[in-house]
Amino acid sequence: MRQKKKNSRPLRTSPAQDLARAAITRLLAEGRCVVSADQLAEAANISGTTARAFIKAGRSVGLFQDLKERIPVATHSSHVVTTEKFPGAPTADTITLSALMYVAHGTGVAGAASFAYHTALALHGLSEVAPTGIYVIKIRHSIRPPSLPGDVIYEPKDRLPREWMRLADRQPVWLTLRSADQVPNQDVVTVTREQMPLPVTSELRTLIDAWMHPGWCGGEDRVADSWRMYWRKQNVAVRRAELSALLVGTTWPGLWRPLSRWASETVPALDGFTESTERAAQREQQQ
Repeated sequence: MRQKKKNSRPLRTSPAQDLARAAITRLLAEGRCVVSADQLAEAANISGTTARAFIKAGRSVGLFQDLKERIPVATHSSHVVTTEKFPGAPTADTITLSALMYVAHGTGVAGAASFAYHTALALHGLSEVAPTGIYVIKIRHSIRPPSLPGDVIYEPKDRLPREWMRLADRQPVWLTLRSADQVPNQDVVTVTREQMPLPVTSELRTLIDAWMHPGWCGGEDRVADSWRMYWRKQNVAVRRAELSALLVGTTWPGLWRPLSRWASETVPALDGFTESTERAAQREQQQ
């Protein structure tokens, strides 16, 4: 019995196709898994027609996937994602994280984007429990936090966390912080996973954020575990001075005083942290 022909066509072998393959390999090495036909044509120095044909053939055999299929909120994108089936590509989870961050950095949105909260704890190796969601923040520079008296603990007043999309049996959440004062640019670092550079809040900033929002980090007990885990492996004298400076320089007494008290009581290595932070605040005022 004669078999029906398959609709999918394998990638052809030709000089132009080889250039396209090499270009995708270079882009993956740079941590770029999302590409359009025009971008591929430029990177490979081939015609747009050839680039589109290469992507179409690759999509038919599973080497490429529409970005809007991988990240459902990218509904109007004409870009594709290089999948884990492409030779030399990282794992599916790493590609998804990179594609998600590409969407988060979308044009026309103020501020930078970064992984944060429980996702950041996991990327830094500070959580023994896998996150139930993928948490992304936007860092905005145009909104200032209100002036609060005394011991009032500031809770961000922007939108509550919500389900952004369903992805790989997890529920990613999109969060927006009120102010760049909470996450200065120097507190976003790059963590490389399987050759994909991922922007993530720094370890100290992530610990502070986790204290502010334990519900987004596995709960209060998990947050306390993460704090103790971090300080067990640090040069405490140096890092606690950095933490004091970070708290005083980017927050206000209504936040750093209760946090420093909690840290002193919860983390043995931070005994007396409140006093050292008060001294850092006095030095800040004298400058």
